[in-house]
Amino acid sequence: MKKYKFFLFIFLAWLCILSACDDADTIPVNHQTSFFNVGNYWQYENGEEVKIDTTISINGLTYYRQVTNYDTTYMRIEDGKIYQGNPDGFESLKFNINAREGSNWSFQYSEDDNYIYNVTLVESNKTLVVNDHRFQNCKIFYFDIPEFADEESLIWVSPYYGVIATQSVAWGGINELDLVIIDDQLLDL
Repeated sequence: MKKYKFFLFIFLAWLCILSACDDADTIPVNHQTSFFNVGNYWQYENGEEVKIDTTISINGLTYYRQVTNYDTTYMRIEDGKIYQGNPDGFESLKFNINAREGSNWSFQYSEDDNYIYNVTLVESNKTLVVNDHRFQNCKIFYFDIPEFADEESLIWVSPYYGVIATQSVAWGGINELDLVIIDDQLLDL
């Protein structure tokens, strides 16, 4: 039943997105851009703001500190794999941009975190439409803690612009990007 629910929500989400595709403008992709740079900023429909304000070295690796309205996280990218780490040295693979569809792995926020997410790349190379703008080559990741009900989520990630949208599978509704600044370039959606 859980698999049926999951695929039903993916199908419904894509129907909503595809129905808006007709007159959308395509966002040009600069393959040299990395969304992990100090000063980059994202604002979402729900009011959430994310800013990369500095870098920090942990175990000899450079992490980008992301400050949000409610949390601070440390992220780094290596060979298309995006890791989330902690100042104590723990890190976990959160997104794999180069994974094949159907690939899965485990993610947890800290070493002593009892909640381990199963992450699956469910779709790749998709175009996501947000307010008549197309984000190309998006990846859709499904996050699930098997022991819980109603915490499943989908996260749309652009390899060039970062997290474009999130959706609670159980509760519905898509939280989309409203505004992004990547490498001093503003894109107001």
